[in-house]
Amino acid sequence: MSAALKCRNCEGQMAVGVILDVAAKTPINESVVAPHWIAIEERDLRTTAWPPGYLADVDHRPKHRVVTYRCDGCGLLESYAAPA
Repeated sequence: MSAALKCRNCEGQMAVGVILDVAAKTPINESVVAPHWIAIEERDLRTTAWPPGYLADVDHRPKHRVVTYRCDGCGLLESYAAPA
């Protein structure tokens, strides 16, 4: 993705970044990781609670780091799963 992207909503400048997911939170330390995209079955998009073990093989699935651009004009966010 080009660093000079223009917003499709207002033509503002798009800044690159990531959306941080909190991996573990303790009173002393907060650990964060960037989200990653993995493929799942389309039928499973309809639920937010997958059965235990559904993602047990997540370490063996292809992952793509998610890069998000934010418009400095209107705040629009666009996320892309970068190539592996």
